[in-house]
Amino acid sequence: MKIPVLFLAALSVLTLSACGQKPAEAPETGAALPPVAAPAAPAPPPSEPTGPPLSQTVTMPAGWTLDMAINPNEVAEIMGKEGFAYFPEAASNAPAGKPVGGYVIGSIPFSKVRFEVRTEDGREGFDKAVGFLTSPVEVPGPLWEVASLGEVSQGDQTMVRLVGLRGPTCFHVTWEPAVYPDLDRTQTSVRLAELLVKKIYAGP
Repeated sequence: MKIPVLFLAALSVLTLSACGQKPAEAPETGAALPPVAAPAAPAPPPSEPTGPPLSQTVTMPAGWTLDMAINPNEVAEIMGKEGFAYFPEAASNAPAGKPVGGYVIGSIPFSKVRFEVRTEDGREGFDKAVGFLTSPVEVPGPLWEVASLGEVSQGDQTMVRLVGLRGPTCFHVTWEPAVYPDLDRTQTSVRLAELLVKKIYAGP
């Protein structure tokens, strides 16, 4: 009885070999599973502007002027020079919601940092103001809908100007970089514009 059994087993092995198949191997027990990658952490949300929330409209009183909004020392901190004083501009029309004012160092020619606000110019006024800029470049920021940075010339002076729009209010910030060679044009213009917006849009 043992011979037929051995014969059948040998015949099975020959049959599998003829078909190109190998006898199945028993799976190993206790083998380590491949590591599973942890899910990627979600990207952090974009940073929000710090400080109290700003109003959607200008909160300054009727007929306000720039010296009521910005202190010369705040301009000095950004520009890195002391001795700024407020300079009233002849072009200012504060009762009509168009205040203009400068901050200057009397002992330094062309040191003026000039702010201009036009509370009702809207997008049309913004586009017109940008049209006077040479090579304007858009400057995004959380405190305005749109802003552009470029150059303007007056005689031999070449100044940098940022023009921004927040709601119906168009604002300009102008200064001469040749007087402040250590300052970055874009970063400094943005800081000045943020100072202006935070002051005139102070929260309720």
